[in-house]
Amino acid sequence: MRRSRALVGLSMLIGLAVSGLSGCTEDKLPVVQPQVTQESAQQIPEQTDEMKMRQIAWNGIHENSKDTLTIDWREAEVSVIDGTDVPYPLMRSTLKQENIPSRVVQVIFPTTQDAVLGKIIVYIDPSTQDTIGLAPRK
Repeated sequence: MRRSRALVGLSMLIGLAVSGLSGCTEDKLPVVQPQVTQESAQQIPEQTDEMKMRQIAWNGIHENSKDTLTIDWREAEVSVIDGTDVPYPLMRSTLKQENIPSRVVQVIFPTTQDAVLGKIIVYIDPSTQDTIGLAPRK
């Protein structure tokens, strides 16, 4: 009787050990994140308001300027500022100073030319989600 209990216990231990090992032998594939290029930036689903503002700003930057960014466009700094803090005149804008909204979304892209020209700063009207213009660079 003692021997049969010992055999049953031993069988259970071996069964547990084998089942535990089988889980360890599975090959697990690494999770591959899709690479986003400048060309595919417009196809990314908009997940947050900040991401949406980054995408609008990104689309408002000249292609040559995009090549000078030191960060991925999805990491640009986004903030809401007072409309009176927007420098005037803006680049690529026909908006009169008195027509700048009271609150504006500011998206900042650092570049390799910051020391010479300054960062690329895009201003967006949060209510229409249209680009107002870009801050003048030196």
